[in-house]
Amino acid sequence: MFSSPRPRRWLLPLLVVGLLIFDLLIAYQIPSLHDRLAWRLEVFGAEVRQVFFPHPDTLPTPDPRAAESARATLAARAPTPSATAQTTLIEPTPPPSPTFAPLPASVVLDPPRHEWQQFNNCGPATLSMNLRFWGWQGSQADTAAVLKPVQNDRNVMPYELARYVLDHTSYAVVIRSAGTLTDLKRLIAAGFPPIVEKGFNVVEKSLG
Repeated sequence: MFSSPRPRRWLLPLLVVGLLIFDLLIAYQIPSLHDRLAWRLEVFGAEVRQVFFPHPDTLPTPDPRAAESARATLAARAPTPSATAQTTLIEPTPPPSPTFAPLPASVVLDPPRHEWQQFNNCGPATLSMNLRFWGWQGSQADTAAVLKPVQNDRNVMPYELARYVLDHTSYAVVIRSAGTLTDLKRLIAAGFPPIVEKGFNVVEKSLG
């Protein structure tokens, strides 16, 4: 007969592994270590999710029969023009083209006091530093308390940043989309440091 190993033989290794995991969890809460490791864990998690739930390389091809059916439905619902109706086309007057002063060769704005971003706190930290440029007294703890009352909130939209400025400061804010690099240069040349939204992308590394 074969006797099963005694449970006590595995008790010490399990205790050592448990203590090691506990120590790692405690060390992970240290702000300096947490800030260095958190984004790497986010990237690793994104890569794992891509393996098990890959995104399609191409978008699905639309069904031409559905598109033809939609066009037929719209054509049937279109009003029939009256024989006596007359249509007068009014050409809109194009707005005058704005004129800008030539861009300087270089522009350097006085940087605000730097603030290390806490974990998953890019929006509140960016807004905090931008407001400091204008003399605002506060930190990302103030902006995050409103923008991200739930720590696991992974994204802060530009309109949320603007809402914070309007509701909790004495400053004004403008949101624009589809700008160009020249537009950013003009803003900086005029003394306005813009905030640009950027998404999260995992860069694929080639082994060749």
